[in-house]
Amino acid sequence: MLWEWGPPLDGIIQMAFVVEDIHAAMPRYANALRVGPWFLAEHFAFDKLTYRGAPSAPDIHLCLGFSGSMMIELIQQNCTSPSPYLDEAGKPRCGFHHWGVAATPGAYQGRLDELVEQGFPMVLDAVVGAGSRAAYVESGSGLGGLIELMEITPAVEGLFAHMRNSATAGYPAGTVLPFPGAPGA
Repeated sequence: MLWEWGPPLDGIIQMAFVVEDIHAAMPRYANALRVGPWFLAEHFAFDKLTYRGAPSAPDIHLCLGFSGSMMIELIQQNCTSPSPYLDEAGKPRCGFHHWGVAATPGAYQGRLDELVEQGFPMVLDAVVGAGSRAAYVESGSGLGGLIELMEITPAVEGLFAHMRNSATAGYPAGTVLPFPGAPGA
């Protein structure tokens, strides 16, 4: 089975990168990798976020774009709040950050429990504005980044399908569009 925007239900749907300057990074990724258009959410809203068990409120910009059915996410943190986007010295962890894996609402908790039972400790637990849950788990050096488990509610699936469909609408490389709905939706 496939998600409405193309990838398999149990596959990788996203690759994410931390950048220092999201506005400078979007055209670089668009031109070199043919990603886009970008959907930019400045000051992305979380309804809830805990990092390593403690509440945190990082101010981040993020953008999403597609190359085929693969979603690319760029993340820029704008503050020094503890988060997986900064290293121990408070500097951005620039470069590849995480693999995004999707789960239906009914499968989300079981898939998260399975990852934790496999020895991947949870480092981030979040709820975004659309009420969708997300978690990061540490994957160790074997996978080269964190794993983000995303709960794909019908609203989120529609959002991602809209973004994916926009990728075939003939926008010039580097086009930046507003994030559909409220940031975090």
